[in-house]
Amino acid sequence: MIIERMMHMKKSIEEVKCSKLDHFGRGIAKVNNKVMFVHGLLPKESADVTVIRENSKYIEAEVSEFASKSLSRQDPPCPYYGICGGCQLMHMTESLQKEFKESKVKDLLAKFANYHGPIEEMLTGPSYEYRNKITFHVKNKKMGLYEALSNDIVEIDSCLLLNPVLNQVIPILKEYFHTHETNITKVVLRHTDQGILLGTDHKEELSTLPLPEGVELCDLEEKTNHTITIGTFQFHASIASFFQVNEKMIPTLYQQVIDTCKKEKPDKVLDLYCGTGTIGIMVSPYAKEVLGIELCKESVEDARRNAQLNRIDNISFIEGKVEENLENLKDADLVILDPPRAGIMRQGIDDLLKIGAKTLVYVSCDPATLARDISLLSSKYEIEKVTPVDMFPNTYHVECVCLLKLR
Repeated sequence: MIIERMMHMKKSIEEVKCSKLDHFGRGIAKVNNKVMFVHGLLPKESADVTVIRENSKYIEAEVSEFASKSLSRQDPPCPYYGICGGCQLMHMTESLQKEFKESKVKDLLAKFANYHGPIEEMLTGPSYEYRNKITFHVKNKKMGLYEALSNDIVEIDSCLLLNPVLNQVIPILKEYFHTHETNITKVVLRHTDQGILLGTDHKEELSTLPLPEGVELCDLEEKTNHTITIGTFQFHASIASFFQVNEKMIPTLYQQVIDTCKKEKPDKVLDLYCGTGTIGIMVSPYAKEVLGIELCKESVEDARRNAQLNRIDNISFIEGKVEENLENLKDADLVILDPPRAGIMRQGIDDLLKIGAKTLVYVSCDPATLARDISLLSSKYEIEKVTPVDMFPNTYHVECVCLLKLR
């Protein structure tokens, strides 16, 4: 029987049992006919919990003491887990993380896109040491990551998700900020072919700091000659340039798009939300013409530099909003979509329906907005293939590549 009590001015609830996980990896339970979301509780586990917040619709809680544990639970190897907000699933075994993410994609596609067909098995890679970039915040002589559900800073000595060479720089920077007054508010580390880029908003303050060999100091908006190699292609890698952070799985993700272009050999490809041109450049050998559209001026500049670097002459770029440039584009055979987490604006959906390209390849970092957009496209397009790709192990995020065909 569930017993409620007050302890240390916080509401506690005993014997809460988890039935399943929500899409953020929290355990779902029912208490007095109200839904409860419990951080860190797995299916079939029972625990006493402490309420974090409660409203008329739901309760949010955290585990105070376990009554029973799942065989799918593991001890998180990170000493900052549960404090730092970077990871949410490190208490799950790799097999449960895989099951959770595949189920999440299926559930969201069924709920918002009315798709009940199969999805491919999720493509996976290493669970640790995969990130090529990290952003730290600096405040009150502390450098670190944001605490979970807060803007308070958690200092760390290393991160298990990072490429190990980046971890070598963290203690040096941490010690500097402990002992110096500074105007710096942000520090970004990026691993490249040439070594490490260290970007800050006040570069001059770190100009006398002894740094390991191979570390180059730069402003956050500064262009550099550093590159990142993906397959046989090289791309300029300024500190602010967008790249997938999982350097181990980038080739696997983009290969899903390349394989479609190889098979279909389109005359014209539209690469929408093209960023620095990475995908468009990599599919350019399999198309007669590629046109990329991107809002960010700096990204378009990088995209043009990348085309020159790789000697690609059948690709061009438009700087501007996708939704304001599609109306006059009617002759694409294949459209690649790689929008931000918010997905495609309604005007963009309407223009895609008018263009009527034979094939759409949608690369999504949020299966919820992917499902919403597929639903809006469903009057003319149907899903042929959905492939989840685990670009963010130990977090609840999952990438998807969805192949859509004109009906």
